Amino acid sequence: MKILAFSSNPLPGWWRLESPAKWINRKTSHQMRVYYGKKRTWLSQVKRVDLVVGQTFVSPALVDALHALGIKVIYEIDDAFLVYKKESLRPSVAKLIGHLPRKAFKETVRKCDALTVSTESLKRRFARFYQGPIYVLPNYMDFEWWGPPLKIKKKRKEVRIGWFGSVTHYENVEKILKPVILKVLAQHDNVFFILNSLAKKILEKETYPKKKVKFLDSVPIAQWPAMAKKMEPDIGLAPLLDDYFNQCRSPLKYFEFGGNKVAGVYSPTVYQKLVKHEETGFIAGSVRDWVKFLSLLIESQQLRIDVGGRAYKDVKRNYDLKDHFQERVKVYQEVLKTG
Repeated sequence: MKILAFSSNPLPGWWRLESPAKWINRKTSHQMRVYYGKKRTWLSQVKRVDLVVGQTFVSPALVDALHALGIKVIYEIDDAFLVYKKESLRPSVAKLIGHLPRKAFKETVRKCDALTVSTESLKRRFARFYQGPIYVLPNYMDFEWWGPPLKIKKKRKEVRIGWFGSVTHYENVEKILKPVILKVLAQHDNVFFILNSLAKKILEKETYPKKKVKFLDSVPIAQWPAMAKKMEPDIGLAPLLDDYFNQCRSPLKYFEFGGNKVAGVYSPTVYQKLVKHEETGFIAGSVRDWVKFLSLLIESQQLRIDVGGRAYKDVKRNYDLKDHFQERVKVYQEVLKTG
């Protein structure tokens, strides 16, 4: 089986296409090549493949052209960018995706032979207008890419608390994290926050000890494991408002924190089904809960070590990509077999 995959966005492309392709190429007789960019340089190769998997593209004509060549097409989906309710869009998400051509997108999707999505929530949303097969292929952690977990520095006096995220997290930080950060800084002298630069704008008008907070710029996905370790967090933060867009997300922060043996505090949205409260992390449904659970972790290094260690074992045992990439192979084979 020869598979050609393409995406215009390296971030979901890495999790959904490139990482699985590495294991498929290494561990099976199948071949899967991944291309990025809006210029479809891969078109010259398309006649030599059995299956095309496309991500973040809008072109009904392209799907028709591939079908004319006898090639099956799968649309690969990792978020709710184009199946949202207009009234549910937060400003940061609306700014990013509000202009996108939803009608042409849906037409493109309807022409594809199958969809692969990362969550059950996405499957339910796409099933409202797509009648073909929809396969749920969850995201998994590629530990080979991520590398070994952080080494805990036991002699460090400060407790480092980290958050990193894209622009679509603006309201998550503004409405959940901002009050939490301010309260924790007011209650604990030994904390230090490392935050994505997105949070700088949100906090700029607030009064807080500036020396206790550091802002970092975003980095390309290939550099993220190194950056996550460079931050050296003792505690990780994963805030998500309970809204239409966030409900379709994958629990990637649990994989990342767990992969580094870092104890995390998480919103119920997405994470409640995965994180075992007080065992592999803490689920916080209110500002009061966030402050309470962060305080427990700040005050006990042993609790941080125990929770982070259990999270690592859970992620390694149950969500390691090398143990699950065959799920994707089976789906691709099934799509090729259908009429």
